[in-house]
This record gives sequence, C-alpha cells and structure tokens, in this order.
Amino acid sequence: MLLPIPIGYFVAVFLMYCGIMNCMEFLETQQEAASRAELLNELACRGWGIIAASVILLLIQMNKQLEKLRFAALNAHETVLPIKPKKAKAEQTPPAAASLSNLAKPRQVYPNSPIPGGGRVPLHPEKSSAPEPGKDSSGKLNYFKVD
Repeated sequence: MLLPIPIGYFVAVFLMYCGIMNCMEFLETQQEAASRAELLNELACRGWGIIAASVILLLIQMNKQLEKLRFAALNAHETVLPIKPKKAKAEQTPPAAASLSNLAKPRQVYPNSPIPGGGRVPLHPEKSSAPEPGKDSSGKLNYFKVD
C-alpha cells in the first residue's frame, strides 16, 4: 500500500480543486432570475468532484485503519502468552443425595389421559367458577380488562 495511498491523495486533491473551481465559475456566471432549485441542482452537477474526492478520502482512511488492524492482529497473535491449564482439585466432594431429592418433585398424573402411561392434562378438565378471559361476570365481552 505504499504507492496507492499517495496516488489516491493526489487524485482527491485534484478532484476537489476542479469541483471548487467549477462551482465558483457557475456562481460568477449564474443568471439573476434562477430559482433555488435550479441553483442547487446546477451546483450539485458542477461540484461532483467534491463528492468524488470525499469518497476517495473516506476509502483511503478505511484502508489505513484496516491495515492497522491487520498488523495489530499479526503482532497480537505472536505476543499472546500461553494459557496455563487449571489445576484439578484432588478432593472433589459429590453433592449430597438429600439435596438432589428436593429437586425432583412428583407431578400429578391423570390416568384417564389419552397419552400412554398417563399424561399431565386431565381428559375432562374440571369447570372452574372463574369467568372466561375477556368476559365479565355478567357474561358480556370486556375488551379492556384481561383476567
């Protein structure tokens, strides 16, 4: 990347100079009765070199940052210290069996469930006295309260 970066700067400076000179030439020779839209449109057309120079400068900066990252990654890989293995504890006590019994709680199994061996959902659920969600106790629909 020794040669492209200076050439890129030279091209960017040349385009910037040409864009500025074109805009100045247009502003000196513009008509008095030109509207704002015509003025801005013509300035954008004459000043395309400024936009192109900005893009080239942005690409040069991105390239330089990528080069720095690449060099930093190569150097960091060589300077990384080796990872020491952790020492295993000689005496590891297994957890008490009594504490594991609290984790597994029996679940209710319904023998009349269609799942073989009995499922967790009853075949005929019991009717609760609570109203259905979305309905009042009077049976009317309620769109604002969710139970």
